[in-house]
Amino acid sequence: MPPIASVVIPAHDEEAVVGRCLDALLTGADPSELDIVVACNGCTDRTAEVAETYHGVRVLSIEPASKIAALNAGDRAARAYPRIYLDADAELTGEDARALAVALTDGDCLAAAPRRTMVLDDRSVAVRLYYRFSQRLPVFEEGFIGSGAYALSERGRARWGAWPDVVADDLLVLRSFDPHERRTVWDARVVVHPPKRFRQLLRRGVRVVRANRELGRVASPRLPAPPSGFRVAAAAALCDPRRWPDLVVFVSAQLLMRLGAAITSDGVRWNQDRSARAPAGRVARPERGARAR
Repeated sequence: MPPIASVVIPAHDEEAVVGRCLDALLTGADPSELDIVVACNGCTDRTAEVAETYHGVRVLSIEPASKIAALNAGDRAARAYPRIYLDADAELTGEDARALAVALTDGDCLAAAPRRTMVLDDRSVAVRLYYRFSQRLPVFEEGFIGSGAYALSERGRARWGAWPDVVADDLLVLRSFDPHERRTVWDARVVVHPPKRFRQLLRRGVRVVRANRELGRVASPRLPAPPSGFRVAAAAALCDPRRWPDLVVFVSAQLLMRLGAAITSDGVRWNQDRSARAPAGRVARPERGARAR
């Protein structure tokens, strides 16, 4: 029986978490149901060795430490559509992967994404407040941005050739499809492990701001960047004093990220946040059927 989808996992020095990713993906999936390709790029640790211990997982090793190079290599090796692209530090179960693949069997849907579940245990208070507010923004509720997982049908993947050399590949995908062509699959969840400390969150945010600005110079998405929905979320927070700290932390962080992006001059690099990559067990997933709030 042919696989229902290919899963491309770019991985750079992900020895600590690639096993967690593959454990989740192989949960609830038959051995031959998913064509899984781990594209190790520029690894100096045991990422490839760990991935090779999983039956049925194909492992590529490429020299440059480049996510885009890994995506292109993974695409060349993948055998099936739909195609799911998954960060090695995220968790998507086989059942959730199946839900994404099913959503793309509808010819009108070319891109799909799960909703994200944030792991906020052992995070600083400021980090928890930041994500408590950001999860209420419509642009994040859609699932494409900041979730580390999205899926494309064969027609959707044909919208461009080789992956362009951008950092913000998730934003590229979101801006490449009209709203009626993409879908958030609410019954599919991806578990995301954010930075543990506020300073690490800011450093990552600076890179995100600069990467988003870079996108328009390197690629030509068909759509403008979607509105974040900040005004609506901020108005709702102002009506509830319990949410004022969330708003203050989020706005302060955004200002600091933009300031940092303006004053730094080094090239855009997707440096990993090692605080979020400590080995950890599986994360309890919330019940299906309700949207994250």
